Amino acid sequence: MDFETDTFKTESSIMMKYTSPSLHSALYSGVKKTWAVDLSTIKTPPNIDKSCLVQGFNMLGPHPLVIKTRIGVESQPLSRCPLPYLVRGVGIGLQGFPDLSCGEIIISNSSLTPTEIYTAFCKIYIQ
Repeated sequence: MDFETDTFKTESSIMMKYTSPSLHSALYSGVKKTWAVDLSTIKTPPNIDKSCLVQGFNMLGPHPLVIKTRIGVESQPLSRCPLPYLVRGVGIGLQGFPDLSCGEIIISNSSLTPTEIYTAFCKIYIQ
């Protein structure tokens, strides 16, 4: 399957307030860490249910969506929230598709196949 990739059409920032001894310990603990999204910093397509979003590190999408996100925002499991399903962040992997260093994947149909894939240029600022 071929998917057309495009650059982000809007600017987006994700402010993640998380305390850790180091970035390495936050990213490489192997543990999924999530918390509610501060919606004031997130711009999403109009059909995404913002109340379903969580942000975090080392996230793995629900079965059968085997989407991994190192740092980012994603929709909660489909059993709790309706489609479309959004994954946005850094270090995104989706079984059967090329990995994205940074970008966004939207799944909006019941085939659970990505309907939109956007690549982006990302910067991570650490305080």
